[in-house]
Amino acid sequence: MRMNAMAFHITMRPTSDTWIAESTASRRRLARLFYACGNARGLMAFRAADTHVHALVGGPREVAGEFARAVQISMRQTLRLPHPFEPARIRPVDTFKHLRSTVAYLLRQTEHHGLGAFDREHEASSLLDLLGMRCIDSQPTSLRLFAALPRLSRADLLGFLGVPLTVPPDANHYLLAAPAVVALPSLARFVAARSARNALLSLLRGKLPITVIAERLAINKRTLHRDHEPPQPALVRAIELHASLRASLERPSELERPSEGG
Repeated sequence: MRMNAMAFHITMRPTSDTWIAESTASRRRLARLFYACGNARGLMAFRAADTHVHALVGGPREVAGEFARAVQISMRQTLRLPHPFEPARIRPVDTFKHLRSTVAYLLRQTEHHGLGAFDREHEASSLLDLLGMRCIDSQPTSLRLFAALPRLSRADLLGFLGVPLTVPPDANHYLLAAPAVVALPSLARFVAARSARNALLSLLRGKLPITVIAERLAINKRTLHRDHEPPQPALVRAIELHASLRASLERPSELERPSEGG
């Protein structure tokens, strides 16, 4: 069955085998810049591997090329990459079956390339946003993918994580998850962090003293006391889900562990 609207699979890599987003902070910046460049340019999904990035873009070939140019310039500047990019490889995706397999291939990049522990949290990927595990400006991109693949289920997306969410998180996992759900290096000194702090405080109430939370977040205790607005449900849920992912990656469930002597 041929699709009415053409889509394109774009692969981008620097001219030298430079890691594109090696640190957690750079992976979070990459996610933000992809949506900034792609929400209005047909972006449907993306995933960075070690030395290259894949993206899926809907619309005409000209739009795919425009997106590739914009995001390459932004990556070079924002991530301070030492080398320019090769010409982007832009390949058509023209059937629903091809589109579905491309999404699976793209979101399973670390598994496909055998990258082991690289970005197991999927921070340099649109998967977190599709699963409600991150709350940044991703809605146009996510809606575009779901419209193109209406049968793409939550179970499918959870399968791309590489680990079942079977381990309950603790307070430490919530503290680690909160900056990730807003794609910031920390919850201090960023205006966009206040809503995440409110959501985090609602989850940690009764679990940790406010002094401990302030110390862990490197924030003045008085600042936390001022964060008393009602938490946003989407952010609370995102922190819960992301914390569960981190807990499950850190400590696999009994079902995942090999049996003794096996």
